[in-house]
Amino acid sequence: MNEDKTYKQVITKFPVLCYILIAFSVTWGIKLLYAFVKSNYGMPQYNFGLIASFGPAISALILIRTSEGSEGVYRILKSVVDLSPGIKWILIAALFEPVMFFSITVVYSIAGGSIPVTDSFRVQQGIVSYIIAFTAGLFMWGFSEETGWRGWMLPKLQMKTNPFYASLILSVIVSLWHLNPVDFASQFTVKEGEYLYGMYPGIVERLIITIPVTMVITFIYNKTGGSLFLMMLFHSASNTSYFWIDGAFGIVKTDFFRISFLAELALIFIIFSVLLIKQSIKVTSYQPS
Repeated sequence: MNEDKTYKQVITKFPVLCYILIAFSVTWGIKLLYAFVKSNYGMPQYNFGLIASFGPAISALILIRTSEGSEGVYRILKSVVDLSPGIKWILIAALFEPVMFFSITVVYSIAGGSIPVTDSFRVQQGIVSYIIAFTAGLFMWGFSEETGWRGWMLPKLQMKTNPFYASLILSVIVSLWHLNPVDFASQFTVKEGEYLYGMYPGIVERLIITIPVTMVITFIYNKTGGSLFLMMLFHSASNTSYFWIDGAFGIVKTDFFRISFLAELALIFIIFSVLLIKQSIKVTSYQPS
C-alpha cells in the first residue's frame, strides 16, 4: 500500500514528466528492439514494431490505473465512445482536414494540374478504401495516440498553463515522439555536429504541421468537454484523407500542394492562436485527487 501511495504521489507531482518517460520508453524501446531483431535475424514473423504506436495509450492507461484505479480506466474508455458532443462537432472533427486536402486538390485541378481520370468503378473502390482506412485508423491512429496526448497530457498541461502554450508544448513533445530512434541514433555515427543538420529538416516540417493542427484539436477538446471520441475522429480523418489524396491523385509531393498546405496552416495558426488565447477551460478529462 505504501508503495502504491508513493507511485501515486510521484505521478500527481510530475504527471507530464512521468508520461513522457513511459511513452518514449515504450515507443522508442519497441522500435529499437524491432530494428535490432530485423537487422540481426531477418524480418520477424510478426511485425511487433506496430505496437510502438500504442506507446501513448499504454502510458496513459498505466498512469491512470495507478493514480485513479479502475474507475479512472473506465472513465477514459467511456470517453472513447462518447457521442454526447453531438453531430455538429462530430462533423467538424471528421471533416476539418479532409476539407483542407480536398480543397487544395480542387484548386490544383482548376489551375490546370494533372489529375488522373477515373471511372465510376474506381471512384467506388476509392470510397470503400477510404472508409476502411478511416475505420481502422480510429484504433491504429486515434486510440493508440489520443488516449495519451489528449486523454492525459493535454489536461495536465492546461492545469499549469493556458490552452495556447499547452498546445505549443504538446506539439513539440508529439513531434519528438514521432522521430524514429534508429534514424536519430545513426546521426551520431557521423562526425561531430552533422547529426543536427540531419535531424533538422524532419523536425521543422513536423512542427510546422503539428502546431496549427494541435491548436485546432485543443480548441475542439475544450469546447466539447474533453471528448476522446472526437479526438480519435480528427486524428483518423487527418491521416486517412492525406494518404488517400496521395494515393488517388499523387499531388501531395508537388510544389503547389506544399505551398497551398503551408498557406492553410499559417491561416489556421493565426485564427486558432486568437481563439485559444481567449478560450477559458470549463471541463477537462481529468481532475487531480
